[in-house]
Amino acid sequence: MTAMSAYFMSVAIVLNGDFLRLPKFKNMVNGNSPEYQLNGWHGMYVFTNHDLENDRIHGIDITMDKFVKDVIEGAKFWTEQRQWFNHTWKPQR
Repeated sequence: MTAMSAYFMSVAIVLNGDFLRLPKFKNMVNGNSPEYQLNGWHGMYVFTNHDLENDRIHGIDITMDKFVKDVIEGAKFWTEQRQWFNHTWKPQR
């Protein structure tokens, strides 16, 4: 939350995202719970061979292409419209 309230992109990359299949963590990452106000993320990226797409949760492979594209999009938005770079922002797909 500190990063987002200061207009910075807040992301996490995890090696094992099994816990993200649980409703509690899906809701926390996607903004559907009270914890989001404290632990919010613009995106969470998981190294996996399985489809894990769920709003702000993204499965990635070793190339990290999706992560790189999202970070570039976030950087462009930040340089052009930083004052609106808040917890509601997410990459356009």
